Amino acid sequence: MWEELMSCFPRMDDIQLCNDIMDLKQELQNLVAIPEKEKTKPQKQREDELIQKIHRLVQKRDFLVDDAEVEWLREQEEDKEMADFLRIKLKPLDKVTKFPASECIHYSFSSSNSREKEI
Repeated sequence: MWEELMSCFPRMDDIQLCNDIMDLKQELQNLVAIPEKEKTKPQKQREDELIQKIHRLVQKRDFLVDDAEVEWLREQEEDKEMADFLRIKLKPLDKVTKFPASECIHYSFSSSNSREKEI
């Protein structure tokens, strides 16, 4: 259960990063809409700053996505290994459980605790 809870955090981080990127892009679009001749020095600096922030957040998000993909591949491999292990371990049980019911011998205990064979 703890792993399931923890696995939600990368997705939450991803969602938050996407929201942050969208907010920054909106602000950048507003600045880009201003004709270059009319932009003040602080507006130009803010534009450059926004581009750098967006770039860093996109890199961070790419890292999270790559990390999640590696984790997913690792889990797939673990699932395959577990399935193979169980198949090998449970194979001998298949022989035991495949006897037809007509071949089974049932035993019951009488009140005197002596075994009686039922066929």
